Amino acid sequence: MFSPGRLLTFGIFAFLVYMGFYAVPGGMAGPSDFNPEEVARHEVDAWRAARVREELPTFISCVMYQRELHRMSWFRAVESGMALSKVLTTLPQMTNRFERSLPQLEQVASIEKTWKEADFDPARVARSQLNWMITTKNPRQGDNAQRSAGDMADEWGMRFGIQPVFMFPAASDRADAFRQILGQPADPDWDQLTLLLTRSYTTLKTTLARARDANAP
Repeated sequence: MFSPGRLLTFGIFAFLVYMGFYAVPGGMAGPSDFNPEEVARHEVDAWRAARVREELPTFISCVMYQRELHRMSWFRAVESGMALSKVLTTLPQMTNRFERSLPQLEQVASIEKTWKEADFDPARVARSQLNWMITTKNPRQGDNAQRSAGDMADEWGMRFGIQPVFMFPAASDRADAFRQILGQPADPDWDQLTLLLTRSYTTLKTTLARARDANAP
């Protein structure tokens, strides 16, 4: 027989394992269960810290962003947030050789694919993500504004298993925000960006919920 102390220790250990490896935010794991305001706030906080190369705040915000948007466990959110934060802290200063960020972006996509048991190609997702990051850094070059939104819609379409055309309205607002984050040297209006990204993620949430309802038996 186990003593009460050992049972308590085992119970605490089991609880910590569950919280770290299995528990999702609010107990809701559906793709449309995220809070748009929280996702937007975490994303803004991550890029705001990344622009001044504050690595720890960037990492923490990336973890919170991944956990909230993709309904990840703490373990998976930390794993993917670490790789994502490496991209964020280096990309704003990059002017060439952007492909250096591909391994980290592919790692983030691979972790998400495993967590969600999805069937997308992490390499293709990473390439589309890097494409819009590059084009938003050059907003005055040709039709980059349209291209960045298109690449973002492609990325989200693969991640969430929905045709990119349905993702374009949400991607358009988010691309506008990132042209201000990555496409200009001066600090943007972070409060306005938070509102713009909240609108983007609200549209994304609605799109995912409609897709869920359409596929319900």
